[in-house]
Amino acid sequence: MRDIVLSLPNDLRTLAQQGTRRFGELYEMVHRREASRPNALWQADHAQLDILLLREDGSAGRPWLTAVIDDYSRSIAGYFLSFDPPSSLRTSLAMR
Repeated sequence: MRDIVLSLPNDLRTLAQQGTRRFGELYEMVHRREASRPNALWQADHAQLDILLLREDGSAGRPWLTAVIDDYSRSIAGYFLSFDPPSSLRTSLAMR
């Protein structure tokens, strides 16, 4: 049994012995932030929708949806729909 435990990678031993919190501190590459109250932290996400809509000139196109999400409540704080690709302008319009 000792040989099996010693052959495990260090990250798995840390997870088993010290828990997920310590494992995350040592081995996760992404720093995760969590909001402690509503509207403390918002996230923006962009997605090109799988639907065709008519543009003003009559041609069909797939629109982009930009959504701003409150991290604490996971509610939609704002959104913007456009045929133009995501940009800081579209994100600010979604926040407006």
